[in-house]
Amino acid sequence: MLKSIAEVAPELSQVVDELNLRLSKPQQQHVKQIADGLITIEGDKNLSNIYRHFVGDPCPKSAADTFREAPWVADDIRIPLRKHLVKTAFQLAETRGAAKRVFLSIDDSFTEKDRHSKRLENVAWHFDHARSRPKKSAHSKGTVYVMLRLIVGDISLTLDVQQYLREETVIRLNRKRRRGNKLRFRTKLVIARQMLKAVKSLIPKGYQIYVLFDSWYASAEFIRWCRKRKWHVICRLKSNRNLDKVSVKLHNKRLKHKHYKAVRLYAADDEKGTVYRVRSLTGKLNNLDQLVRVLISKRHSGDTHPRYFGSTDTSLSLEDTLAFFRNRWSCEVANWYIAERLGWADCRLWRFESTDKFLMVLWLALAYLELRHAQSEHFDNLAAVIQQHRRDHAWHFLQTVCQLAMQSTDLSVVLEHFTIAA
Repeated sequence: MLKSIAEVAPELSQVVDELNLRLSKPQQQHVKQIADGLITIEGDKNLSNIYRHFVGDPCPKSAADTFREAPWVADDIRIPLRKHLVKTAFQLAETRGAAKRVFLSIDDSFTEKDRHSKRLENVAWHFDHARSRPKKSAHSKGTVYVMLRLIVGDISLTLDVQQYLREETVIRLNRKRRRGNKLRFRTKLVIARQMLKAVKSLIPKGYQIYVLFDSWYASAEFIRWCRKRKWHVICRLKSNRNLDKVSVKLHNKRLKHKHYKAVRLYAADDEKGTVYRVRSLTGKLNNLDQLVRVLISKRHSGDTHPRYFGSTDTSLSLEDTLAFFRNRWSCEVANWYIAERLGWADCRLWRFESTDKFLMVLWLALAYLELRHAQSEHFDNLAAVIQQHRRDHAWHFLQTVCQLAMQSTDLSVVLEHFTIAA
């Protein structure tokens, strides 16, 4: 089997250089190589397999030491990368004449790991939404992170990714840690607030901010926190949430003889669109003083499990409210790329700090793909960006092979240089 990477892609290297990271040159080189390998190679994305695909046989142990022992932290990449992404997003938006609206979407994602994993500090038992049923909850072993995405106009970028640890996990890990090196427990809502605070100062003035999230984050405290900053909220609501002291589920039953309004929403690959039947109510949610518009949405008239949405911007039309909330779908796409395509599930570093650094490099790889997609009209999606990235590598790899073949008279030496050792 032949290797596939002769050197780091110039486009990726340029993105990393623009960040002016406070890392040594060897550390930056490892960051570039790993990010490139995560995008380019197929199969397992562990460090050993990534480095096997590089011409020149770089040392995977040195790469592992970059995460395990090198004196840098995740914020050394997080802060400059987040600033660069926000700056680029608004430059593109202003160039394209986008509306003065910003959507900040919050989501968390669970990535399953082997149930026998014991030494990986970021792995624990978590509630599994995919496998749970209404009367039977399920738990799986894995990792959880919280994501923040920014959508302005047609530009959609991941602005932050932070790991979440259960309180029991933090207590267990701190028993073996020295004073001054203890982990601090943070709920998902605390992580979400910290990410939003860090982004607020980077957003130019004059933009109306909408914060999007699902029903898990839709606490009255979090909605009040957003409204204090003059941000609007559009979120999913649970069916037992009270509107004017009556559950929205009961409101739905009381309105069963009322007509629905047909709302058609369009996806990027769906010209016909999808019609939803929507009713709306305006009132006060429990523990909130501000009026909120609640939408009851059904896929068809016989749908017995409607979805409920809440919006603090009561001036929006039903179409705009649902269309704005649909921007959350980009979180699902990014989560899939992080877990499945870029190899977060393959991370085998033990220490929490090491996995935190690795997650930053993985986010850097995703950011590079999203930037190329946003800056060019030639790519329909991230898959097209990856395909072009691999084509560029294949072309450069072929050039490298031809150049070495012209310099050497022994073909076996050339083949050995570009063949992955068994």
